[in-house]
Amino acid sequence: MLKKTYKVFISIFLLIFSFYYTKVAVDIIKSNNPIMKNINKEKENYEVEAVNAIISDDTIIPGSSGKKVDIDASFDSMFRYGAYNDSLYTFEDELPTISLSDNYDKYIISGRNDILKVSLIFTVSRDEDILDLLTILSDNNVNATFFIDGLFIENNKSLVKNMIEEDYEVELLSYNGNYQEIYFKNAVGILNELKEDKSKFCFSDYKRYKVLNLCKKLELHTVVPSINAKNSPYIKIKNNLNGGSIIRMSNNIDELEVSIDYIRQRGYEIVRLDELLSE
Repeated sequence: MLKKTYKVFISIFLLIFSFYYTKVAVDIIKSNNPIMKNINKEKENYEVEAVNAIISDDTIIPGSSGKKVDIDASFDSMFRYGAYNDSLYTFEDELPTISLSDNYDKYIISGRNDILKVSLIFTVSRDEDILDLLTILSDNNVNATFFIDGLFIENNKSLVKNMIEEDYEVELLSYNGNYQEIYFKNAVGILNELKEDKSKFCFSDYKRYKVLNLCKKLELHTVVPSINAKNSPYIKIKNNLNGGSIIRMSNNIDELEVSIDYIRQRGYEIVRLDELLSE
């Protein structure tokens, strides 16, 4: 019996060693292949380092993901092709180690200032008429972000659903002007059903810990505008515009078109908040 067990043990050991030896041999052959040598030599020219989010006290500015060459997958693609070809690189995402996703207790005050993108934010209270505003945005091909009161959403579900289908970003502002958790959470659920997606953001026009703490509990990021252009929007935008600006606009359509034109003349693209803050 012991002899039989010993033979089985030896067989298993030889099998494991055979697999290990084969892998080592394959790795050696790969490493000496001209394609692999080129990949290892050139890959850093194609990789992009992740950028960490910037935290300062209770505020945060998003970072950005990087990309790393998947050496084995790239080699396999080029080996099948028969030669080194930089168009056949395969990449893996490299996430920042400090990210928005880990910091719901911070106010987002801007997108990255090294990008030529900004966002326009509009807030909608319980009984506003925003049809003229939507018409101007549509005519100017602007994808804006709306923070809408929960009571307005309940009373105007068809309008809100249509806004979502028109590719506007819709998030919850408050419920009947308040931030009681039970009503706010229920309104988030209603909104999520309308857009078949998970809400991402809350809005506060200044730092309010009541809003921040509630939204943190619901895993929503609290956004405070970089430029509060609710009054005199054109002048405030002209004096303060930067890459990554989060611009809180007035629902009054006066100066809206001229503000949009100015932003674009400065070379900035107007995007939804989720794109501006994407890592």
